[in-house]
Amino acid sequence: MDRALGIIAPSSQVPRVELKLGVHTLREAGFQVKIHPQCFQSHLFFAGTDEERGEAFFEFAHDKELRALWCARGGYGAIRLLPLLDAMTRKKGVPLQEASHWIFRCNSLDGICSTAVGLVDSPCSDA
Repeated sequence: MDRALGIIAPSSQVPRVELKLGVHTLREAGFQVKIHPQCFQSHLFFAGTDEERGEAFFEFAHDKELRALWCARGGYGAIRLLPLLDAMTRKKGVPLQEASHWIFRCNSLDGICSTAVGLVDSPCSDA
């Protein structure tokens, strides 16, 4: 799965029609797409509770078949996950060097504002 992307929703709920359009566009571009079931959760206006969204992020970030994560929706909810992800990293014994390989950058796909999270296989700098 050399061109495999995992889709999560760390913030707001994602309208299914937008998600379907984005997945179609990614597949047309030659990517294999794996959608986390959490994308279809609902809690208030978020795509699941903070814990559900954090677990989805953590699970897909450590899925060896995925080359990158695509966040279906950006927003305030994602920042709420940072303390949870930090705690999960410590609790599950993930080396800090591995966790620090997450790179965030903004992208746009057919007018849908998204955030891609790539996992980089390179040594960390101590700086």
